[in-house]
Amino acid sequence: MRPSTKGIAHTSDKASEFALSRQAQAQALVQADRVRAEQRSVNDARIDSNAGKWRYSAAVERA
Repeated sequence: MRPSTKGIAHTSDKASEFALSRQAQAQALVQADRVRAEQRSVNDARIDSNAGKWRYSAAVERA
């Protein structure tokens, strides 16, 4: 009797499918990170660094 190689090929196909799905997931995560970084830089550009200076006045010390 000859050993069946279909089981081995089937296993490698499954491993290949798994590797492809993990690679696609990794690429999706990288893309999501890029989008978040871009959105963060856009939102950071809207922040006025001088806004707090007029809002909070220094406390005057009384003698």
